[in-house]
Amino acid sequence: GDAFTLVGTTLRGLESPDRAAFYTSGRLGNEASFLYQWFVREFGTNNFPDCSNMCHEASGVALQAALGTAKGTVDLEDWEKADAIFVLGVNAASNGPRMLTYLAEAIRRGARVVHINPLIEAGGTRTIVPHELVDMALFRATSTSTLDIQPRIGGDAALIRGMSKALLEMTSTDQDAIDHLFIERYTSGFAAYRTICETASWDELERQSGVPQGQIREIAGIYRNARASII
Repeated sequence: GDAFTLVGTTLRGLESPDRAAFYTSGRLGNEASFLYQWFVREFGTNNFPDCSNMCHEASGVALQAALGTAKGTVDLEDWEKADAIFVLGVNAASNGPRMLTYLAEAIRRGARVVHINPLIEAGGTRTIVPHELVDMALFRATSTSTLDIQPRIGGDAALIRGMSKALLEMTSTDQDAIDHLFIERYTSGFAAYRTICETASWDELERQSGVPQGQIREIAGIYRNARASII
C-alpha cells in the first residue's frame, strides 16, 4: 500500500506526464510488459527508455570509439565460417542460451571456442541442442567449449592487451601474425597502441588479468592461427 501511495503521489505531483520515464528490465514477461506500457500511456506519456540501449550505452560508446560502429560487425553466416570464437563479456549459458547451439555446431566442424569468464558455467561447457530430438531423448550433451579462461573480475582489458602483446612479439619471426595491410588501410593510432602493449610488463598484465602468461600466449596463438575469428 505504501509503495502504491508513493508512486501515485509522485506521478500526480509532476508538472507533466512527460517529466517521467519508465524503464524495465528485458526480463519482464510479455504480459506484464503489455500491462505496464498500457498503464504508462494512459498516464499520458510514451517515455520508455529501451532496456537494450540503457544496458549497452557504455559498451556502445566504447565500440564506436574503438571500431567505428556501436554494434556487432558479424551475423549468423559469419558464425558458420569462423574457426575461432572467443566468448567474453557474457555468460552465454545464462544470458545468451541460443548462442550455445551455434557454439556446439562450431566445435563439431573443428572450430576452437574459448570462453573467457571468471565463472565456468556448466551450460557454457556442454549443452543438449533442443532441435536434435535424439540427443534430447537420450540426454546426450555436446561440447560448447574447447578452452575456458578464468580472468580476475575486471581483468578483461589486461587479458586482451596481453594477447596483443603476444601477437606483436610473434611478428619478430612471423610477419603474418598481424595483418599489416588491413592496419595501414583501415586503422589509425596503431603505432601508439603498439608502444602501449610493448611497454606493458608481463608481470603487470598477469597481475591485472589474473591469468598466467602461458595461458595468454595460448589464446593469442589460437587467434593467430585462425583463418576467421569472432570475438
